[in-house]
Amino acid sequence: MKTLSLPALVCALGLLLSAQFSLRADNAPAPTGHIAEVQLAEAELSKNGVFGFPQEQAQILCDTPELRLSMWNNSEYLYAQAIFWNDNDAELGQLRDGRVTGDRANLVLDLDADEQLTKDVDRIYMLSPWPNFPGLRYSIAKGQDGKWATNPILSDTKGRGAIRYVLTPEGRRIRVDSFLIPLREINRKIGDKIRLVYYGNSPHPDLTVNSAGFQPQPPLGAHYADYNIPMASYHDYFLAKGGTFSMSSVPDGHHDAPSGPPAPPRRR
Repeated sequence: MKTLSLPALVCALGLLLSAQFSLRADNAPAPTGHIAEVQLAEAELSKNGVFGFPQEQAQILCDTPELRLSMWNNSEYLYAQAIFWNDNDAELGQLRDGRVTGDRANLVLDLDADEQLTKDVDRIYMLSPWPNFPGLRYSIAKGQDGKWATNPILSDTKGRGAIRYVLTPEGRRIRVDSFLIPLREINRKIGDKIRLVYYGNSPHPDLTVNSAGFQPQPPLGAHYADYNIPMASYHDYFLAKGGTFSMSSVPDGHHDAPSGPPAPPRRR
């Protein structure tokens, strides 16, 4: 049986971009969290994406009532956008050991597409892995023999990304996770094949989703980790020749103010 040596890197937080509150349809104050600078109708979000994402050119890898994951790339960047339809609240929560957590998202990359962990090659890109680590971070695989282990969370990526909440005119909040990753940083180019999976979690409401359709079985339960998802179920993605793109249209969570006490992940 496969032994896993590191919990999925967890956590993220939605922080206020302004001190104002929006109102839900029931006129109750909306939960605090990242709000897009502009309102966007749900139908438009579904059709076109947001934050400059080239949805019409993108490949949709997962499309369910809970999650849509779309991928696009050009010669410089890999751009992933996940719409977490049922997460409308960026409130913090707690792990079972008492550590503070929040919204989080991981994009796990099997970069040599061999369906197994490759030390010093495969990577996990994370959005706000802890409340005091906002924005896009990453970690490099250090395990072997199929055992997931990674180095400490690194913050020197040349990419950008963030967890944001889009506010529709009807007052609904919808979570959108954006990952913009330089191809040079992952040592890949047009024509290469990679494999990947998206994993997202929310403490409020208590939800976990993944793009592979993985359904945890006992004793995992609802609080499974990304490393529990079999690598054989990851999506194939071929790097194509996309068009021009403005990096500045992607939100950069590194500029978000950290929130919550420091809580570096424990290793086991």
